[in-house]
Amino acid sequence: MRIRYLFSIILLILISSCVPAQNLATQSNMITSRLPPTWTDTPPTRTLEPHNYTQTPSPTTTLTPNIPSTTTTPIDIESLGLDSEGPWLIYRKRDNEVYILNKDGSGRTIFPYTLHGMAPAYDASSSLPMFAAITYSEKDYSPTLLILSLPDLESIQEISLLSCPTNTPGCIIDDQADIAFQPKWSPNGRYLAFVGAIEGPSTDVYVYDSKIDIIKRLTDGPNQVGEFFWSPNSKWIIHEEISDFHGWVVESIWAASPANDEVRWLFSPDSKNSQRLLGWVNDDQFITYEHSMYGEGNLNLVSTQDGIGPTLFPGIFHDDIAIDPDSGTIAFFPVIGAPKTDIDEPGIYIISLYDTTPRLIELDALNIYGWFEDIGYFLTSAICPENPEGVLGFEPDGSVKCVSNVTTSFAPNNAWGIKFDDGIYIIDSAGEDKLILTGKTYADVYWRTDSEGVFIIPDGKIYYIDSIKLETEYINDDLSSTFNSVYGRYFAQIMWIGK
Repeated sequence: MRIRYLFSIILLILISSCVPAQNLATQSNMITSRLPPTWTDTPPTRTLEPHNYTQTPSPTTTLTPNIPSTTTTPIDIESLGLDSEGPWLIYRKRDNEVYILNKDGSGRTIFPYTLHGMAPAYDASSSLPMFAAITYSEKDYSPTLLILSLPDLESIQEISLLSCPTNTPGCIIDDQADIAFQPKWSPNGRYLAFVGAIEGPSTDVYVYDSKIDIIKRLTDGPNQVGEFFWSPNSKWIIHEEISDFHGWVVESIWAASPANDEVRWLFSPDSKNSQRLLGWVNDDQFITYEHSMYGEGNLNLVSTQDGIGPTLFPGIFHDDIAIDPDSGTIAFFPVIGAPKTDIDEPGIYIISLYDTTPRLIELDALNIYGWFEDIGYFLTSAICPENPEGVLGFEPDGSVKCVSNVTTSFAPNNAWGIKFDDGIYIIDSAGEDKLILTGKTYADVYWRTDSEGVFIIPDGKIYYIDSIKLETEYINDDLSSTFNSVYGRYFAQIMWIGK
């Protein structure tokens, strides 16, 4: 839940640590209902320019589903106590051990693999929850993509991501750290997008269709695939075309569709720098910016239909940047004196899709912690002058407010919650204390969707609290080695999967 990031804010303020930029995850909120009176459609974009294609705009291969070379014996879930139906909590420790738990904390089971990253998903059109991750061979460290069913961990697919051995001239195996981006499930849960050099020395975009159990190549060409991400409607995979991995030279940005096999060129950045996603403002349009040795710069609005459109901010800015996709408002720190950066004094500025003139926010802060949709504010590192337990935030219109309720998290049904003060308090809907965990003052929080329990992780220890008995159970694991006190975050991945 988003609130767990807020708890880290309070901790970071207390220890005076700096927090790096946090990019907003993609969202599909529409902005057309808030268009200014003179607008009748989404913000304008320009027509696609002629381009010398380096990728074939149609797929050349549909692969036969792999039969796993080493079929993993499914786990006997009854003997382990894992529920046959989810949801389950899954977490990966820094040593790449992955564990799965029932929703009440029971049945803790380690995955029989050493995994690097996780991409769990639940396909609403199927009764089979799936889990995907990359593992590496002990022999030559070549990557393999595993797709497993849950909770029995039966191997559905084992896909070798490299087609060539280490002694093949021109093979990309030296760059496998670059090609082994974590696979990404589409928002609708049907497709798994991944990158591999399966049919030649260069990488391409592939998808696994969980509904019909096929693997399909979407792109083809001499260059490599860089970063990639899904559109909110699961229609497009946006990806970089890289001509030089070591210099990260971006030739073009493309969109590939797993539904109709279309490959569409969107634009070619003049700078050839890496392109980062700031966020989607609707199902068609997203905002990118470039990352280079000089910093971040050139905020652009891009359409999957028309390619690159207006430049929202042409100058250089710090890597603290956040967006409210509903209003199209962007908060950031422009760099004074940088080319095309026309500002007079340092600070946080805002622009929007409809007004690209930078406007200074009247507060003094070193960091932007991001946009928090739950409370409707951008939050900063500035402490409230009259309330040391609160932080200053501002609305999309620039109005500044002290936000002091960032240390309370309520269950989805609002019947009970967790408060952070001199300890961790379990409270009822009226805010009355029911239970206290002494010696702890913050935690990451993962509520059950039915509100009947919650997992909390203070100081790297995992606890489960039952909402009826209000009893705390230690899960017998320690994530403290994955916590970085400087950056205030866990390197472990923790998430729910299933209904």
